Amino acid sequence: MEALIVLVCAVAFAIRAIPMLVMRHYGNDSYYHLEVGRAFRSEGRMPSYDPGIIPERRRTYPPLLHFLLYPFAGTRIRVALSILSPAIDAATVALVYFLSVSIGISEPLWPAIIYAVTPFNIIDAATLNPRPLSNFFLTSSLMAILLLVEQSHSFFVSTGIWCAIVVSEAMILLSSKLAAQILLPLHLFSTIYAAIVDPLLVPIVGAGLMAAFLLANVLTLGSYLRSVLPDHLRYVRKHMKYGHYKTGRKSIQSPIDLLKSNPVAFAAPFLGLFLLSKGIAFEGAALLTGWSFVVVLMAQLWIWGDGWRYLQLGSSAGAVILAGGTFVLLENTVANIVLGVVVAGLLCLAVVQLARSVKHDQARRIVEAVELIPPEWKAKIAGSRVFTNAQFYSVAHATRARVLMGNPSSEGVELNLNLARLSDKPLREIGMFSETKLGVYLDYYLLFKWLPSPPSGEYEPAFESEFVQIFAGESTRSRSDQPPAELA
Repeated sequence: MEALIVLVCAVAFAIRAIPMLVMRHYGNDSYYHLEVGRAFRSEGRMPSYDPGIIPERRRTYPPLLHFLLYPFAGTRIRVALSILSPAIDAATVALVYFLSVSIGISEPLWPAIIYAVTPFNIIDAATLNPRPLSNFFLTSSLMAILLLVEQSHSFFVSTGIWCAIVVSEAMILLSSKLAAQILLPLHLFSTIYAAIVDPLLVPIVGAGLMAAFLLANVLTLGSYLRSVLPDHLRYVRKHMKYGHYKTGRKSIQSPIDLLKSNPVAFAAPFLGLFLLSKGIAFEGAALLTGWSFVVVLMAQLWIWGDGWRYLQLGSSAGAVILAGGTFVLLENTVANIVLGVVVAGLLCLAVVQLARSVKHDQARRIVEAVELIPPEWKAKIAGSRVFTNAQFYSVAHATRARVLMGNPSSEGVELNLNLARLSDKPLREIGMFSETKLGVYLDYYLLFKWLPSPPSGEYEPAFESEFVQIFAGESTRSRSDQPPAELA
């Protein structure tokens, strides 16, 4: 069995690494994290401000992924892009297996396989982002809580398990804001569940989250409670005020869309409830079902955009419920056949969703378009202040320019909404907004032709190719006459 789980982890790693190896550039958020990691390496400390973005905003993003990037941020950037997230998620596959073993699932390999082929787990781990980290530590927290609440241990073993809960939850707080938002209701449910099992466990489990906040603050030398958490709270308030960060809409997610995005995490709690109602559940099913329901409720009721992302954080519990429940309900041979069909279906869905994600991802096209810009224009743009119609971090990464856009902070949310409102305004109006509201004088406007572009108005392109147009900004115009348009 140990050899098989190693094989499953190896396959899971491979299918997550393939998209980046084939595409070369994939995922918008990857380039934000790479730039912070690169600045961390070059400055010898975590940067105070997010690099490559104007106006300068303080970095308030949870720092765990950026610390992990430190060894890769020199000449090994491609290694970080290609293998870091796949390796972390492959480790989560192994953790799901050990979780299943710890609660006596008869065929513990199946939950690991189901997690490995869940479509958005593959897509998330194909790019450099903190969600694989969040999934790993949520799974380790779930496993530790199950062991503490469901099983009897000596004092020293119980203390070790409690410490594992604290460390896991501290790492969740330091990995991503979304994971921190789901951690609070999950830990609350775990404390309530502990009260039902053994009231003496309530202060022990409840204290775990408080200790995690303190540990996260100690590990960041006080910056978590001083800057990361306060900005996170402001970030949530602004989301609630403005709606989705791109569209401004507020709406409940469609259950059908949630089911399509992650059928394992969405369907699992209903299977768990059925098992519990029939009195045929396996060990730990009640806690796993509760976790899954909390995740589904957050995804369903989060009306401020991207609620489906919460489902990705319920994949581990969902995989265990689905596999464990199938073996409880069906004879072993039939259960193996049914789960084989489920895995095949998930793989087909993963291919469809991954193809759609790759098709709509802009990173590769942006980087390739920038690579075709003549060297003299690349030199002009590098280090300059640039507005672009491609509001993606890959632009700053590819051009080495300082790009007008919001960083992932509460201030950044508001700036991105303002820029979205200006998307159909003339370039001159965008420049005036940047000057008067932000105090930033633009050097250039870089427009990618295949994306929706603001009208140029009276401005003529200083450079134009098949893929891009470059216009002189106000500060450049004030230094010299506008150069005649060049055609690549």
